[in-house]
Amino acid sequence: MIASTPLTSGRTEAKACSSVVVCVPTFRRPEGLRRVLQALAAQNFRHGGRTDISLLVVENETEGPARAICDAQRQALQWPMHFMAEPRRGTPHTRNRILEYAAKAADFAAFIDDDEFPDEYWLDELVHAQRTYSADVVVGPVLPVFEAGVPRWIEQGGFFERPRWQSGTELDHCATNNALVSCAALRATGLRFDTRFL
Repeated sequence: MIASTPLTSGRTEAKACSSVVVCVPTFRRPEGLRRVLQALAAQNFRHGGRTDISLLVVENETEGPARAICDAQRQALQWPMHFMAEPRRGTPHTRNRILEYAAKAADFAAFIDDDEFPDEYWLDELVHAQRTYSADVVVGPVLPVFEAGVPRWIEQGGFFERPRWQSGTELDHCATNNALVSCAALRATGLRFDTRFL
């Protein structure tokens, strides 16, 4: 299990974020999807400034459990939720479906995976960092949370620790499991994930 908290990168003169679509790709992780939706329903905001928010879940199969989970969680959410199925198997196809939707849906797309859960200020901090640094991309660390029974040497070994940077650091790459990305940049670059890497 992974927890997400934000940190910034990519200093440009991007438009300030006024709308965001939170994007969750999923594949055969019903408990993980349920957990991340519950955590998204519990998001809080302390920095102020209006942000229009919606949620997109894309499941990488047509008859999986995600639609029923989304329907069950829909009323608990603070924002509208959209569901799509992507029948072409593979993470790049799922993420490309997200990019196609997000580019038309909002100013920014926030990405989080179905094996993660955000802290209560996750989205607020990502948006606040974007507004502070006028960034096209804001990324944050993904922190491991170990379940009971994991050998102590695994926790102490730091095998799942990833680099962390001071807020405002400019980076030349990032992952999409805890990121806020400008949809204008997506439209301008035509960015897509390479489907050769399935």
